[in-house]
Amino acid sequence: MIAGAHPRTEPFPAGPSPFIPVPLTQGGEGRRAFRGAAPCSGLVPEDRRFPGRPGQFRFPLAPPPPPPAFLRPAPGSLLPAPCSLLPAPGSRLPAPGSLPPAPGSRLPAPCSRLPAPGSRLPAPGSLPPAPGSRLPAPCSRLPAPGSLLPAPGSLLPAPGSRLPAPGPAMLRRCAPGSPGPRPVVRALPPSASALRQRLRQCAGRIPEAEAVLDLLEKCPEHQKKGGFPVIVFEGLDATGKTTVTQAVKDTLNGVLLRSPPACISQWRTVFDDEPTLVKRAFYAAGNYILASEIAKASTQAPVIVDRYWHSTAAYTIATETSGEVQDLPPVQDEVYQWPEDLLKPDLVLLLTVDPDERVRRLQHRGLQKTKEEAELEANNLFRQRVEESYRRMVNPACQEVDASPSKEEVLKTVLQLIKKHCAF
Repeated sequence: MIAGAHPRTEPFPAGPSPFIPVPLTQGGEGRRAFRGAAPCSGLVPEDRRFPGRPGQFRFPLAPPPPPPAFLRPAPGSLLPAPCSLLPAPGSRLPAPGSLPPAPGSRLPAPCSRLPAPGSRLPAPGSLPPAPGSRLPAPCSRLPAPGSLLPAPGSLLPAPGSRLPAPGPAMLRRCAPGSPGPRPVVRALPPSASALRQRLRQCAGRIPEAEAVLDLLEKCPEHQKKGGFPVIVFEGLDATGKTTVTQAVKDTLNGVLLRSPPACISQWRTVFDDEPTLVKRAFYAAGNYILASEIAKASTQAPVIVDRYWHSTAAYTIATETSGEVQDLPPVQDEVYQWPEDLLKPDLVLLLTVDPDERVRRLQHRGLQKTKEEAELEANNLFRQRVEESYRRMVNPACQEVDASPSKEEVLKTVLQLIKKHCAF
C-alpha cells in the first residue's frame, strides 16, 4: 500500500464496473501527492482519478466479503420490506427461554409490560414472574415513614410483612434539632484507663501530659475512703464555694481539698489551650489524683472538697452541647452517671445564687478568669446548660443550696444537710 493513500469509502460510481477495462489516459501527474510513490508511466482509467484533482490516483477497495451463509436468502425467497419485522404496538414477547419470535410476530407496545400498581414481587429465591404476571408499583414495597430497618446480620423481612414501629429511644436520638449525647460521651473519659490512653497519645508533644501520667501511675485503682465523711461543694464561679468550704472546714475541724489538686493545678493554663479531648482528660485525671488524697485524708478527719467529678462532667456537657437547655442529653443519660472506678463522696452540695448577684461578686473578685468563666458571663445559655447539667447528675445527686443569703445563714443550712446525710 502506498504511504499517504486513503482507502476509498464511498460507493462505486454509477457506470462501468471498476473491474472491467475502460478507456485509458496517460497518468502519473499525481506523484507529488503520495510520499514514496513510484512514478507511473502507464495509463490510468478515467474513473480512478480523484475528483477535482486530475491525474491523482484513485485505488478501489477490495470487493466486500460475502455475508454469512445463514444470512443469505434462499434462492427465490423475498427479502422483507424495510422495518417490516419491527414490533407492532400491542404485540407480546415470548416467555423466557422460548424460541425467538417468528417473522411477522408482534412485540409488546412500549411500557405495556410495566408493573401495575398494587402488584407484588415473588419471595426471594422463587422463580421469575411468569409472562403476563404483575409486578409491584414503584416504591410500593419501600418501608413506611418512621419504620426501622432490620439489625445488621438479621434476616430480611418476608414479602408483605410490616416493619416494626419506632421505639422511644430511636425517636429521642433522631428528634429534629437534637444533637444527641454522642460527642459528649467521646469528650468525657469514662474511666481511668481511658484517660491514661488519651494522655499517652499527646505526651510526645506535651511534656506536662507525661508528668500527669506519672502521678496517675502512683494512684491505686478503686480507692476507698476512710471512716470520716467526704462532702463536695459544687457550683458556678462566684457562688460562695471558697467562703463556705473554709467555714465548714473550720467548723468540722476537717481537711480542705480542691480540684484540680495542687500538684497539677499549675498546668491548667497549658491544657486549657489544647483540644477538647486532651483538655477533658487533664481535668478527669485531676479527679482521680484527688481521689487518692481523699482516701488518705478521710481516715483521719472529715474531708471538704471544692469541686470534684460533677464539675468536670457539667462543664463538658455544657461545652459540647449547643443551643438551649432542652438540647442537653436527656435525663438519666449515661453522661450524668458517676464513673464506677472513682471514689464517691457521701454528700454533694450545689451552691446557687441569683445571676445578677453572681455577676456583682465576679466584678469585685479581680481574679484572672478562665475561658469557661468568661463564657459564663457573656453567654447566658451556656450558664443555664451548666446549672441544668449539675441538677441532672445522679449517683450521687446534687443537693441544691441557695447561697444568696448571708454567710451565717448559708453555713447554717449547709451544716443541717451534713448532719442529715452524713454520720460522724
